[in-house]
Amino acid sequence: CKVLAGMDGVQTMLLGIPLSLTPMHRGGRGAEWVAGLSALEEDEIPLSFDDQMTRAMNHADRVQVNFYMESQCPGCRIYTSIVLANLMRSEEFRNMIDLKVFPFGNGILYSDDTVDCQHGEAECIGNRLIACMQQHYPITDEDQRGFLAAMSCIATSSDDPEIAAPKCCVEGKLDYDVVRQCAYGKEGQELQLQAAKDTYGLDPPHQWSPWITLNGQPVLHKAWELLPQVCDKYTGPKGELCRNLEEDKKVTVVDGEKVVLTQQGQQVEGSGR
Repeated sequence: CKVLAGMDGVQTMLLGIPLSLTPMHRGGRGAEWVAGLSALEEDEIPLSFDDQMTRAMNHADRVQVNFYMESQCPGCRIYTSIVLANLMRSEEFRNMIDLKVFPFGNGILYSDDTVDCQHGEAECIGNRLIACMQQHYPITDEDQRGFLAAMSCIATSSDDPEIAAPKCCVEGKLDYDVVRQCAYGKEGQELQLQAAKDTYGLDPPHQWSPWITLNGQPVLHKAWELLPQVCDKYTGPKGELCRNLEEDKKVTVVDGEKVVLTQQGQQVEGSGR
C-alpha cells in the first residue's frame, strides 16, 4: 500500500482536478472536506455541453479505468475519497469512462484458492463488502453513481469497513441486507477470489496499491493525474473539463490543510515542497 514515497504525513497530489469540483474550493476545510466527498449525490456537476454532444458519447469511446485497491490501505482510501469522488461528481467525466474496482490489492492468493489480506481479516471483510456493492449496484448509464458513494463513505470512515458499511449503504442508497448477505456468503467469497485472480493476472504485475490501469495499461504515479490521463485517451468529443485542462493545467497539492496551486508546472501560490 503506497501513498507517495518520501513525504511526511499524508500528502497527496491531485493533478488536473478543476477547483470547481473540490469542496475545499467552496469553503470546506480539512476533515469536513474529506467527509463531504462521500456524498456524491450532493452538489452534482451537470454536463457543461449540450445534449447532442452527450448523445454522441458512446461506450466505444470510453476509457476503461480499472482500480486495484484494498479496503484498509491508506493510499487507497485517499484515492477513493478524493480523486475518484471529486471526478465522479462530474457527469461529463462519468461519460468518458467505464470504472471497475478490484478489491484485493497486495493480498496473497494461495494455490488452494484461499487468500490473506495485507491488513488482516478486517480488510478481507471490507474487500468483500466493496465487491458485493459493485456486483449488486454497479455503475451503469442509468445509475452513474452506483456503489461509489457507499465505497467512498467507507474510505472516509474511521471505523473498520464492517462497522461503517450499514451507515454507508444508507448514505449511498444501497440495501445493506443485500450487500451483507453477499459479503458473508458464498457469493462474497467467489467475488473475493475473482478479484485476487484478476489482480494476480495483471501483465505487467501491479507494484503497489492503489494501482490504476487505463485500457489495460498501468499509469504508475500518473494515477494521481487521472483527469489528464483520461482526457488524453478518450477518443470521443471533448467537453469543458478536457478543454479547460488543455488551456490551463492546474495542480492541487494537498498537504494537511495547505493547498498549492500551479499553472503550466509553475508554482503560483503557496509554498509546497
